[in-house]
Amino acid sequence: MSGNLSSRGDVDIDLAGLAAALWARKFAIAASVLIVGALTYFTTSSMAPLYRSEARILIEERGSALSRTGEGGQTRDLVLDEQAIASQVEVIRSSDLLREVITELDLGSRAEFDPAGQPSMIGDLLVLLGIGSDPIDASAQQRVLEAVRENLQVYQVQNSRVIAIEFSSQDPELAAAVANGLAGAYLQVQSGAKLDSNADAAAWLEPEIAELRGRVRDAEAKVAAFRADNGLLLVTENNTLVTRQLSDLTTELSQVRAQRADAEARAANVRSALESGQSADAVSSVVDSPLLQRLRERQSEIEGQISDLSITLLDNHPRIRSLRSQLSGIGTQLNEEVRKALANLEANAAVARLREAELAEQLDVLKQSSAQAGTDEVELRALEREARAERDLLETYLARFRETVSRGDANALPADARIISRAGVASEPYFPKVIPAVIVAMLATALIHMIIILLIELFSGRALRERVVVDEMREETTPLEPSRIATTGTATASLAHQPLTASTQAVPVAAPAHPAEPLTQPAPTIAKAGALPVAEDEEDFSVDGVAAALISKRVQVVAGISPEGDAATLGAVLLARAVSDRGHRVLTIDMTGAGLPGATMAGAGLPGITDLLCGSVSIAESIHADYASSADIIPLGTADPETAMRGASRIAMIIEALSDAYDTIIVECGSTEITAVQKMLADRPITVVMSVVDPDAPIIAEEFEALVEAGYDDALIMLVDEDGPQSTRSNAA
Repeated sequence: MSGNLSSRGDVDIDLAGLAAALWARKFAIAASVLIVGALTYFTTSSMAPLYRSEARILIEERGSALSRTGEGGQTRDLVLDEQAIASQVEVIRSSDLLREVITELDLGSRAEFDPAGQPSMIGDLLVLLGIGSDPIDASAQQRVLEAVRENLQVYQVQNSRVIAIEFSSQDPELAAAVANGLAGAYLQVQSGAKLDSNADAAAWLEPEIAELRGRVRDAEAKVAAFRADNGLLLVTENNTLVTRQLSDLTTELSQVRAQRADAEARAANVRSALESGQSADAVSSVVDSPLLQRLRERQSEIEGQISDLSITLLDNHPRIRSLRSQLSGIGTQLNEEVRKALANLEANAAVARLREAELAEQLDVLKQSSAQAGTDEVELRALEREARAERDLLETYLARFRETVSRGDANALPADARIISRAGVASEPYFPKVIPAVIVAMLATALIHMIIILLIELFSGRALRERVVVDEMREETTPLEPSRIATTGTATASLAHQPLTASTQAVPVAAPAHPAEPLTQPAPTIAKAGALPVAEDEEDFSVDGVAAALISKRVQVVAGISPEGDAATLGAVLLARAVSDRGHRVLTIDMTGAGLPGATMAGAGLPGITDLLCGSVSIAESIHADYASSADIIPLGTADPETAMRGASRIAMIIEALSDAYDTIIVECGSTEITAVQKMLADRPITVVMSVVDPDAPIIAEEFEALVEAGYDDALIMLVDEDGPQSTRSNAA
């Protein structure tokens, strides 16, 4: 049987058969599990318990601010990245540090840490085979060191500067002592390394400072001698004597030139006024003279007297003539004083010119001296830079030496780490965990035994059965817009399914589906006599009423049943168009025997559901547009129904693929029984709409009773006749 099925390649795994095979061997599985559990229990119980203790060290900069002061009085922060922490981990694991702890705690005297004193059968066998090394070949100290290192775990705590030190031993007190001893030894090593570095720095700085003092003294002496030899004596911190003289002389020359220009301007102003016959009052230099001001006042007084006397006396009166004579004399004195002022201004201008010429000559001499001094200052600055560099270096060394001497005490240089958690004595062993080990061993044994049984069943062929369905989907379906899915051809799936026709009624009945939520309020029950009750509001039971009810409850999948045959299947066409007219995306799938809905909406001879189930067309090629509305239709198709029937159970997969592109999918099944519809739609929630031409036909009442028995007591019944489509909804109690 195995060879037969394998050669055909159309086999499935029989899960029920595998479960039965496991159940048949349940006692063997239980026996193996119990045996392994017992062996694990006795083995772990006989092992020596191991206790683990943990100490934790925080890596951080320690010490006072004085001991951490660097250049510029700034505090140096200790920067430790992951590599630096990992380096400290390796320091703790170093052999020298471990030897100190071994010697301090006398671990060499304990048999637990001497492999030669505890020979094992497995170890001796490995030595005989040449795979392992003989512990006797190594020294006792080396054997103890390796044993301690095997029981030691030092690691960095994730995302922190904390280092954990774990040690395991058969003695819980010893485990805690080793972890704490290793942490203390590490701190001592860190502090000692700082002291050694500080002492080395002090020993190196002392002779360097003595040598620097002599070099600074010589450099400053050279600077002073060069200044004296070249006359570059300092008047201020940055100015020499020649520079200061040149600056003062330049300032004085500027002042003399300003005085000379002012005197010449005043003289020119007075001369211009005299030549043009202007009054002395117009000359500012004359007005400033006190004598001229008194004469002008006397002149104004005489002019006032003449004006007063002219009212009562004639012009030839002696008094008036005397006053006029005095006025003429004062005018003469004013002119003489103006000329004297002009001569004085010209004399001042001449003196200023002479002083300016003298200062200019002195300035030229000083410029020559300054040029020579500038050449000498270039060499002087070079000597000063050298002396300043030596002096700065000496001051730096002196500061470092003082800091080094102040940190000579061990308390001033603590280790850059501290113990934040000391190891405590463990109360319970961490190994072996008897109960967890037994549980894990038993579960692993059961799992391995079950896997072996399953493999035997599969390879023997007893767990394989012939596959009764066609191949799985070849491609996945991409949802498309309903208005374009029939024309663009962008759907990429080609599914193989079975069409539902009248011949499919022989399919075994599946379990009743869960009916959808009732669409409206309950309506009168259909009498078993076969007659439908007359609704009070016929418009509510029309095709439009059913369409409105489906839309209001957002029903996505509708199963159409037409017990009276092809004449009633046109109700699906009317329902699809009514839903489409309300702006919803709707697709009708023609699963009838004659294919009348598809021919009515899109025409005959088009590829449809049977072609899709046979795999000859894609979903996009099977969808066509309704010529009278915006609805879409998948017609019956042209393929052989017998061939397409093998994939009837895959109709639900097609509906699932199309549900993302359409709001409502109407599957018109014709005169198919409800049990076949349930099987075809894989028991998914649906709403049943039964199209009726003659409500009094006995088959209508029988079909309705079948719907109620199947759980679809909320089915919609739609009336379709020659006068116009009407519908009646029923929700049986």
